[in-house]
Amino acid sequence: MKKFRYLFVLILLFSFLFSPCFVSAQTAAEKFKNGVNETAKGTGHDVGTASEDISIIVGKIMKAILSIIAILFLILMIYGGIIWMIARGNEQNTEKAKKIIRNAIIGLIIVFAAYAITSFIGTKLITAMDSAVVAEDEPGY
Repeated sequence: MKKFRYLFVLILLFSFLFSPCFVSAQTAAEKFKNGVNETAKGTGHDVGTASEDISIIVGKIMKAILSIIAILFLILMIYGGIIWMIARGNEQNTEKAKKIIRNAIIGLIIVFAAYAITSFIGTKLITAMDSAVVAEDEPGY
């Protein structure tokens, strides 16, 4: 069990260092924001130094967490497969491997369901807020 714990910590550190979520890739919102800032600078306007929007920060954090969860799922699937392969017909080890694989799949389903629900609610809230802002900007008749 101690070997597995050390291996888990080592793989977790490795995933932090080489995870694709830490690559500086621009989202569509960041590209739009940068384009607007470049246009403003070109016309002589001062754009200032605004901090990142909270939605961009939360998006980056969620992307990092989902990347780590995907790596953990892959590690558990490989670990369960190795245990199953070296079981050599031993029912106890085979059941242990099946349990590890089953629990990894259930965990992944729960995580993706939570992400889908959060994404759906977030989209609906943003749509509702945008429509409320548009309604405030329109003149009342």
